[in-house]
Amino acid sequence: MTVNLVVKVPEDLRRRARAVAVLRGETISDVVRARLEEYIREAQADEDAAWKRLAAEQFLRSPAAGGLITPAKHKRRVASPPLALEGRPLSELLDEVRGE
Repeated sequence: MTVNLVVKVPEDLRRRARAVAVLRGETISDVVRARLEEYIREAQADEDAAWKRLAAEQFLRSPAAGGLITPAKHKRRVASPPLALEGRPLSELLDEVRGE
């Protein structure tokens, strides 16, 4: 199902966009639809990256990574399974976030 979307733009922008779209064999609707889909993909990628950064930061602060734990609070450390996010080890995600 499609719906109409009303967008207010300056006349000059509409005219130039229409001229380019006609040259490419597209409609303004095609152009706007493609750009909206691209906008959403970029936003989702940014959100995914933000969640990975947050997970990495939380991991670095966790006892499993040696952060925010003091000997006074815990007499001994117990080995725990590797932390994972989306089925991938968090260490791998950390490397990705750091660009390694």
